[in-house]
Amino acid sequence: MTNIKDPLGLKQLDTVLAELRSEASGPAAPTTETWRSLVSRLDAAYDAFSAKMDLLRDRYGVLKRTSAQLADEVAWLRDQLDDLSSEDEPSPKSGTAPKPRAERRYADRWNGRRP
Repeated sequence: MTNIKDPLGLKQLDTVLAELRSEASGPAAPTTETWRSLVSRLDAAYDAFSAKMDLLRDRYGVLKRTSAQLADEVAWLRDQLDDLSSEDEPSPKSGTAPKPRAERRYADRWNGRRP
């Protein structure tokens, strides 16, 4: 279960590391069982942190792809509105037709794709 105050488990990892440091620098030599216990807790804390980071990376990738798709759709909608508004307006110079859609330049297109 995720702790609200420690969503990635960094405080848990820090606690285990602090115990490991105190055991290593203590006056008595740590026993083999103490080392094994601390190392297994450190390993478990790292595994939990690593799994949570992988989930965050996956979510970031999904958000990035969704953002790109939404930007493309907004640009497409704006193009449609531009087309509709240009059909209603008379051309500024008589005899001059508006540029065809293929000749328009849009700076906010992602990767040069067009819908």
